[in-house]
Amino acid sequence: MATKKQLPIGRLTEKQKYLLRRIPRVYDMNGYEAPADPVEVKRARKVVEQWDKKIELATCQARKRNEALTRKALEAVYFETPEKALAIVQQCERRLKGCPV
Repeated sequence: MATKKQLPIGRLTEKQKYLLRRIPRVYDMNGYEAPADPVEVKRARKVVEQWDKKIELATCQARKRNEALTRKALEAVYFETPEKALAIVQQCERRLKGCPV
């Protein structure tokens, strides 16, 4: 019966060293390249981007209106008659969030 020549634990043979050197690094290998988007997808993304811009603009306009109205109400409380200030404060209150439907 032939016995194998055993190396001390922790040592590599020349063949193992050679094979380890041949293993390529991950960054050297080809990765997955996504295919180009179909025309339908490009069109859909464009529509979604336009919609997002429209909603963002409407949100910004509403926020600016609310800020201007509260600023107007503060100025009215300090510098206008109580009746006019009350009317502007009521106008602000009408813009309060209600219960979700």
